[in-house]
Amino acid sequence: MPNLNGIALTKEIFKLNKEQKIIIISAHNDKEYLIDLINIGVEAFMQKPLSSENMLEVLYEVCCSFENENMIMLKNDYRYNASLSLLFFQNKKVELSENESKLLDLLLKNKNQYFTAIEIFNHLYFDELEKEFSIDSIKSLIKRLRKKTPDSLICNTQNLGYTAEY
Repeated sequence: MPNLNGIALTKEIFKLNKEQKIIIISAHNDKEYLIDLINIGVEAFMQKPLSSENMLEVLYEVCCSFENENMIMLKNDYRYNASLSLLFFQNKKVELSENESKLLDLLLKNKNQYFTAIEIFNHLYFDELEKEFSIDSIKSLIKRLRKKTPDSLICNTQNLGYTAEY
């Protein structure tokens, strides 16, 4: 690269997006260079010449790290992919309605936060201004979702609201 070395370029990329996954491919084998890259936070380093086997292995490991980062492990062999908003039980997708999915997403992505029925309603129907609040519809939704999720995942505390405990 004519204007930047790999370390400088990596730092610039991380300034734009701290979550970016970076794999460095280089002919360098200097230990200080490698240590600098590791300290910056690169995901992997591959030294030239590359083998297709090594490249596939590194790419597979990086892809697996994405899945693990976005996966919320729940009780009783349930897991939730937060980036895709999908619930799994024993590696099988649990079918959720749109509102069940929105509610589960709200609760799981906001751990230790309580939501009142009106806050849940507003979250679900924020773009439907004509829809009137109904405590019964929220309670019914929660009841249906509880049947599809691990026992005691959705908890209700009087005067605080609903939360997820996992």
